[in-house]
Amino acid sequence: MLDFVSEQLSAHVEKVRAMVVATRASPDAESVHQLRVSIRRLTETVRSLEEWVKPRRAAKLRARLRPVMKAAGVTRNLDIACELCLEAPVASADGVGEALKTARVVAAHRLVGRLLALRLDKLRPPCEPNPDAPAPRVLAAALMAELIPRYWRSGRVAAQPEASWTELHQFRLATKQLRYTMELFASIYPRGIPSRLDVLKKVQTHLGKVNDCDAARGLKAIARDAALDAWLAERQQTEREEFVKTWAEEQKRSRAGANWVGYFARPK
Repeated sequence: MLDFVSEQLSAHVEKVRAMVVATRASPDAESVHQLRVSIRRLTETVRSLEEWVKPRRAAKLRARLRPVMKAAGVTRNLDIACELCLEAPVASADGVGEALKTARVVAAHRLVGRLLALRLDKLRPPCEPNPDAPAPRVLAAALMAELIPRYWRSGRVAAQPEASWTELHQFRLATKQLRYTMELFASIYPRGIPSRLDVLKKVQTHLGKVNDCDAARGLKAIARDAALDAWLAERQQTEREEFVKTWAEEQKRSRAGANWVGYFARPK
């Protein structure tokens, strides 16, 4: 278990360090996106392995990365909003897009400032040797036994017609958590992981587009434009319907998640 924990956490910390350096040098849309993904993967790994990490070290790691994640989120939302303006069949979208690009320059500058203030030598895996830790497959089975049923319960709520955008957003985050945890233990479940990851990626894609529209509509430059806001609202609803359809298909295919529960209870 020691080798598994150390290997996973060290690899994710190194990825974050690499993306910090890359984004400092060039804070373009893809770098900012990959920076956020690397931080999310690290924090989800720490959460999955929380029983085997040092709580104070983990808390300090999160505290150091939180301002970076917040600044990167602002920049990322502006990148997405600019992309949506390019797609929108609305006459005023070009002008709104130009205003968003100006705001993006300011946001990227603030993000780089956060990254320059971040000391890479302080980003360290929050773990210590633990000879009493169980084997990875034992840990995986215990985590999945709790995570899978909870995920399916959340999905039933999110798929209801009366579900709020906030509930959809929370289910999107739960989908990311489950996806990253599955990828963490992919070597222990060699056969059924790819098909199940494909399901999560589809769900995440639809919910991601729902969230993109919601975040874009929260920007003042877009909220003031009735036509652009209306187009985004329609697109948001369409992606919501696609998510509900995808979820219903998987509910039927997996017997409301029962097949997933059974599969993850038997790691290699």
